Amino acid sequence: MTDEAAGAHERIIAGLEDVLRWVRAGDVPGLATEGMRAGGHWNYRLFRHTDPDGEHFYQIHEAYYVDGKVDRWTNEGVTVMGDGARGVLVTLARMTAALAKPTLDYETGEEVGPPVDG
Repeated sequence: MTDEAAGAHERIIAGLEDVLRWVRAGDVPGLATEGMRAGGHWNYRLFRHTDPDGEHFYQIHEAYYVDGKVDRWTNEGVTVMGDGARGVLVTLARMTAALAKPTLDYETGEEVGPPVDG
């Protein structure tokens, strides 16, 4: 491995360690707090979809809250994006935090399962 590749690898590992630290501490940058839930805001949630054959698959969507409850969500699952490597890591942390919340049904928005187990 070249020195450049090794350095990039170390930066990626350090960034992923940041993500885990943020999620474990409940301190994900930009993640809405309980107090903010009284108004409307967006965050990420895991949704269970059902295909035409009755099989389930899961995607992360952006969800909009009103008075602390999911009111609507994006039609399509979301991708990981950011304004640079750090922005991508923050998005990953926010998506990871969504796995600690109950899974929602894509059609109804109702809770259909517990948070993802470790």
